[in-house]
Amino acid sequence: MRASSISLIVANDDDCSVSSTFDVSTVKQEQQAPLHTTRPRRSVRFAMFDTQAYDNTQMYKEDCRDLWYTSADYKSFKANNTNNAKDIIRMDLERRQDPKAFPNVMNRIYDACCSAAMNNNNNISDIDSQDANCLADWLSVSYGRIGLERMCVRAIRNDKFPRRHELVDTVLEIQQEMMGHDEDQKAQFMALAAQQITRPSRLFAVHLARASSQS
Repeated sequence: MRASSISLIVANDDDCSVSSTFDVSTVKQEQQAPLHTTRPRRSVRFAMFDTQAYDNTQMYKEDCRDLWYTSADYKSFKANNTNNAKDIIRMDLERRQDPKAFPNVMNRIYDACCSAAMNNNNNISDIDSQDANCLADWLSVSYGRIGLERMCVRAIRNDKFPRRHELVDTVLEIQQEMMGHDEDQKAQFMALAAQQITRPSRLFAVHLARASSQS
């Protein structure tokens, strides 16, 4: 299902005494709350006392920075990806009515991933074999499209954007509601929520990897 219809329910079990329901409508209602209401500020804390330091015996500290990308490098990468995405969009416009066009194939595969049963433990969703072959053919002639689908295919971008925000809000909400509870229990709830919300993207990545291996 697309992000707009996601409903994540974390139910009671034998080991838990907390039951919470998180969905997109809840987040939207919170965002539309009157301006005079104040929400408690949410934050993430790191267990600094668990941080471990390791000595670098392979190179000098002054040389390490030379291995890091600069802000100019990141801007260049971003500009290059944006230009490539625009070129792909222009080329695909000429074939937008073709069912084998790249955006149409990607949309159908992503829809299949979104429609996969939420209680299915397998990491594979059923997609049309013809779509799978078309995707492999596309990657064999244009492998550079991998990673740009979020920028090139509007429907995928429009679904992933709210899904990412939902993931962050849900994790922070679980942290707040379960404050004082057992840390392992809290981690289990957050892991379950994250796995369910990100399931379409994980299934989509599996299909991309399979197609890449065949191209």
